[in-house]
Amino acid sequence: MTLTDEDKGIHQVSSGQFMCSLSHNGYIEMIGLMKPFAVNSTPGFQWLYDLPSETTSTEFLLSSNGKW
Repeated sequence: MTLTDEDKGIHQVSSGQFMCSLSHNGYIEMIGLMKPFAVNSTPGFQWLYDLPSETTSTEFLLSSNGKW
């Protein structure tokens, strides 16, 4: 994970290695989306950002049980 001026999402940096680049506010929003899973053991899943496809082609999904 890296802090950037604008939200770029997940991108491949080399073969098999990926980096998540978000702004400070982007990470704060992501933490808010994750909070119910940590506090209440919420079932299900949550997309951790919603960026346009021209920004990133990789989506970021949090799943409490590895399914969706």
